[in-house]
Amino acid sequence: MKTSIIAVLIVIVAAAGWYFYRAQYQAPTLAPAPQSSGDLLPAPSSVAAKEVVVDITASGFSPAEVRIKAGDTVKFINKDTKKRWPASGVHPTHLLCPGFDAKQGINAGESYSHTFTDVKTCPMHDHLFPIQFGKIIVE
Repeated sequence: MKTSIIAVLIVIVAAAGWYFYRAQYQAPTLAPAPQSSGDLLPAPSSVAAKEVVVDITASGFSPAEVRIKAGDTVKFINKDTKKRWPASGVHPTHLLCPGFDAKQGINAGESYSHTFTDVKTCPMHDHLFPIQFGKIIVE
């Protein structure tokens, strides 16, 4: 009886862990492309690209969710005393947003920048502390 209860608890914990992990790193659903009406394309925007700063601390990313435009850059600054490694999901492969990977830990006070060019949602995490995560929404 005791073994059965332990087995059920293990299954429940594993299922909950899988659910939260999948919800965090699930690829975004993209809306279908609008149909062409034969009109000319709008003129390119003259708005300059900007840089958004995300601090990485012992508590994680601040802010944990960033909304930017395609072409903007996110600069990650390590404000912790330990090395931090910002990267795209999914841990450990970092393949959901190719190129978004510091490829190594950055020391306290150092930074890593990445320019996001594709319109999509990029889950992010600290490769050295993968329970710390957030997302970058590129519009």
